[in-house]
Amino acid sequence: MTTVVNEAQDEERKSLNLFALKRDVISKILNQYLNLYDVGNLDTACCNIEQRSQLLSILSDNKSFGFDHLYIDYAQRSINEFLTWIGARGIKVVVLSVVKKGDDDDDDDRTPTLTDDGLLGLSRHSTCLQHLDLKDCYNITDTSMTVIGRNCLGLQHLCISECLKITDASIIEVARHCTQLRSLDISGFDRDVTDVSMIEIGRNCLGLQHLDLKDCCNITDVSMTVIGTNCHGLLSLNIDGCWDISDASMIEISRNCLGLQSLDVSECKEITDVSMIEISRNCTHLQNLFLGGCKQITDAGMLEVARHCTQLRSLRTNAFENITDASIIEVARHCTQLRSLSIYGGLSTSIDTSYTNRSYTNKITDASIIEVARHCTQLRSLWINSCEKITDVSMLEVARHCTQLQSLGILCSVKITDTSMKVIANKCTRLRSLHLRGFSFITDVSRCLFRERSVVFT
Repeated sequence: MTTVVNEAQDEERKSLNLFALKRDVISKILNQYLNLYDVGNLDTACCNIEQRSQLLSILSDNKSFGFDHLYIDYAQRSINEFLTWIGARGIKVVVLSVVKKGDDDDDDDRTPTLTDDGLLGLSRHSTCLQHLDLKDCYNITDTSMTVIGRNCLGLQHLCISECLKITDASIIEVARHCTQLRSLDISGFDRDVTDVSMIEIGRNCLGLQHLDLKDCCNITDVSMTVIGTNCHGLLSLNIDGCWDISDASMIEISRNCLGLQSLDVSECKEITDVSMIEISRNCTHLQNLFLGGCKQITDAGMLEVARHCTQLRSLRTNAFENITDASIIEVARHCTQLRSLSIYGGLSTSIDTSYTNRSYTNKITDASIIEVARHCTQLRSLWINSCEKITDVSMLEVARHCTQLQSLGILCSVKITDTSMKVIANKCTRLRSLHLRGFSFITDVSRCLFRERSVVFT
């Protein structure tokens, strides 16, 4: 009896001879159980040269083998060689994110090492890319992006934010070949991207859902009208800093992109109430709206937004002379799901720049903030900048009702004192960050209370 058991145990301990299995079975095993570390060590695996060659051949032939998502530190020294290694073996990579890792984003010693060589090595052989994120990889040029466009026909997401060496030339190639594109981020200050490439995007990538053109100041109504006419499924649009965009193209977008959920038109100084009225009446699913620097938007446009876009979660608006309590109160009463609200007041052109002697042009008072506090009780973030008429009265209401507040910014509002700050410190127990600037009457008493609760001052 003992002998039989020992023989059975010995038989169970015998290692499986992988190479005795059929090729398709080996392929399935590799696909199911190999991780990236294993693949990287195949060349030095404990098997003979013929067996290693067989494994690598199976990997190269197996169209189902790949990695759903590769995260690579953009400062990794061997990144180009690594991507070339993967590409040469035909290993499928569906999602590639070359990201900046670490807490210190300002570390000058960490610079992106990815160049065209790495991308070319990957994309010439591994053409299954669907998602490519190259944010801040400023060494990448049109050379590799053109090959990406021509070879990776299934590309759906492309982020080349701050890749300032990429121009219209390669974006046109992406537009003409990657017609399944759903998301495009080419944000970057004063980059060489114009209407020429955006027109191609609008004509070819009809399923586009997310478009980020922040600070692409060469973009105008010409291409935005094409986007609005053809890309009816657009869900988010960021044209912050695109100064030449006006009501003309925004009207086209609002009438065709009815499912729009997020819109950032900050610093688009040519956009007026005409756009806001069209957007609010047509894009009623809007959840995020950012209007910073849009001085031609008045209560007329904001009232329409409040009454029709009741699903708003985030709102950033200026509070110059044309925006008053009337529209902010209306927003508070209708948009009760608000999670984030930022109101930026306007400064006059007074020569005296001291906080206590600055004069302001806005008309926002405690009445607005009291209504916000009472109706928008789910607020997580509240920023009030340069609104001199805001006092402890409304801040006490915020403390009583907005107990889930996590971030609070109050700048240049000299009528707020320890009276309300101490109550906020005690009531808003979830507060994690506090930004205070330009205060004459907030003392160390309040600041100590916040520090005791581990609130970070920014």
